[in-house]
Amino acid sequence: MRGMDMRGIFQKRAVIILLVLIVLAGVSALVGFNLYNRYSFSKYYNLGLEAMDSEHFDEAEKYLDKSLEFDSSRQKDITSKVELSERLKKSKADYEQAEALFNGKNYLQAMDIYKQIPVIDERHYEEAQGKIVLCRNRYISENINMAESEADNGRYESAITYLDNVLKLDVVYEDALALKSQYNRALSKRAEEAREAAEQKDAADDNANSGRNTAGNTPQGSEGGR
Repeated sequence: MRGMDMRGIFQKRAVIILLVLIVLAGVSALVGFNLYNRYSFSKYYNLGLEAMDSEHFDEAEKYLDKSLEFDSSRQKDITSKVELSERLKKSKADYEQAEALFNGKNYLQAMDIYKQIPVIDERHYEEAQGKIVLCRNRYISENINMAESEADNGRYESAITYLDNVLKLDVVYEDALALKSQYNRALSKRAEEAREAAEQKDAADDNANSGRNTAGNTPQGSEGGR
């Protein structure tokens, strides 16, 4: 009887131990699964951030999307990062377009695109701000030089057109205002000289016509004597 009791006790203990082992195995598997998911999420998340920092935006978005497979609770964070990647991708493309326009001396168009570079684009924003100033200065200098060249050849209307380009960008740019005033005075002087020359020509023509009329109306004295 006693042997049977002992055997029953051992059997109960064995069952308990087995149950404990099963529970421990389940807990270990769950912990292991969570650790694997956490590791995998961090791996792809960090790869995404590194790719974004290297301006490999399509690759970055692929890694970020992959990380969600291991932690869907981070949906909001991942969505935010993917949206940031899209904005930075567009900003990079805009910056490259602006650079091409700048190198082609299309300063106004380049300046407009440089202005679209957002503050969040830490790689290009400060450079874009510097290029905006450089575009402005080069555009003004180029038009001032062209205006002076045209004026040197007496083409004041064309010169004023170049100055107006500058004044559209900066309405109080002193050099352009001074030159435009100077060229307008030159045009006024030219117009006045042309008017005076026309008046003198008209007067000369009138005198010539008057002289011819007088000569035609004079009596022929020698013929009358015959």
